[in-house]
Amino acid sequence: MSRKINNSGGTKKQEHQAKKQRQNRQITIFAVVLGVFLIVGILAALFFQSGAPVKLLPAVTIDGKGYKLCEFNYYYYAYYNSYLDEHSEFREYMFDDSTSLKDQPYDDHQSWFEYFEDQTVESMSSVLRTAALAEKEGFGLSTEAQKEIDTALEDIKSSADNAGISIDKYLENIYGSGMTEELYRKHLTYSHLAAEYSDKVKADFSFREDEIREYYEEHLPEYTFVNYERFYVKASDIDTEPTQEEKQNAFAIAQEIHDKVEKGGELKEVSSEYKDYGTYYAFDDAYYDPNFSYGEWLFSSDRKDGDLNIIDDGSGYYVMVFHSRNESSYPTASITDVCFPVDPALEDSSADDYEDKVNRLYEESCAKAEELKETWEKGDKTEKSFEALASEYESASDSDGTFENLTRDTLDDAIDKWVFDDGRKPGDCSVIYTESGFHVVYYAGEGAEAWQVKAEEDMRIEAHDKWYQNLLDTAKVKRHSYVLGFAGGEINK
Repeated sequence: MSRKINNSGGTKKQEHQAKKQRQNRQITIFAVVLGVFLIVGILAALFFQSGAPVKLLPAVTIDGKGYKLCEFNYYYYAYYNSYLDEHSEFREYMFDDSTSLKDQPYDDHQSWFEYFEDQTVESMSSVLRTAALAEKEGFGLSTEAQKEIDTALEDIKSSADNAGISIDKYLENIYGSGMTEELYRKHLTYSHLAAEYSDKVKADFSFREDEIREYYEEHLPEYTFVNYERFYVKASDIDTEPTQEEKQNAFAIAQEIHDKVEKGGELKEVSSEYKDYGTYYAFDDAYYDPNFSYGEWLFSSDRKDGDLNIIDDGSGYYVMVFHSRNESSYPTASITDVCFPVDPALEDSSADDYEDKVNRLYEESCAKAEELKETWEKGDKTEKSFEALASEYESASDSDGTFENLTRDTLDDAIDKWVFDDGRKPGDCSVIYTESGFHVVYYAGEGAEAWQVKAEEDMRIEAHDKWYQNLLDTAKVKRHSYVLGFAGGEINK
């Protein structure tokens, strides 16, 4: 039930360059009689009109192996639905699903259909190639992943039964002719296998301490946050480039504010006198953003408390006051967290006794959490005994598991506050309330410095990105345009 997590984040840039194979065929027709030629032509026409190519011919060939349209559709629908979920708030501005995606431009170069086709080919290629590497290495699926696959199949079987049709027919109705339970399970397995193996690849990258330190120092702004105040004087009230006179006037106001603060005034108080000329903000724990004109000054290693400056951003002037910096120089934490979840959404919110039912759910969650803690306290009160109990309670809980090198602002605020309390010591255990339910949290002790954990994780991400890109770049992919023209079914009309 336990898992070990390093916390940080990163970005991925994915570029796909598909290499097309050319097939050279020699066709000899001089010895063929005209009657045979006509028969072949008629049969070919009937073959294509029947839709047989869509059922029999490959839609995509990857590394020499052909995949049918129904297999392509498996990945197509997965990407399509994921994309809609991710961009749900912009859905109405993207495309009209009542008309063909082939007729709607994604950008100046391709239609929405072509965009989804490109992304699907990339996704399909990466999944299948990664899964192949996993199988070659003898890497197997986790128990959790296997359970997810079995559950997915059970859900589909249930839906098919409710519809009064076989599971193969049900899957064909979704993905197209040729999709079967066996084929669906195979690609579902590939998807999970690729995801878990990819995580393993990333986790296996290791770096020396001096390499991590060097990387950290080169990217210092990314691991630093600062506390500061600013007042912005906009040179023009309209969204046009200000005139020279307008800029001079704005600078004069900024200079007045600057001088008053320099003489001992507080920027917040001084700004109140100039509220008609600009806006005041105070920032705590702000991270570096290269888009801000004052970023380089603000995050310079030379900055000290009280530093004051005026910075031109082209459209106006910032009056800046620097206060403090935190370079993630604090120890991370190791904990084990067990949550007894509560989901009010499962209850009928319109019912008269809704609040009573929800309150009872939280009461039950609290009782279970207290029971776990009390049981542990009656034993030898060790980390191992807590993890053992957590495993026993797993069926009744959402066991979040064991976290190593946990950084601040990763978990719920209440848990975060408890874990990183100055008085926290190894062996502490507490029941903590959150909106998701009651948690039993065991504190095992401190880990590495936060900056080291974050920098090392970002190095892993960069290394993994290179590995992933090479996986795409070296794939031998051939698209079969005629068959792909039928991809997406009703989505593409």
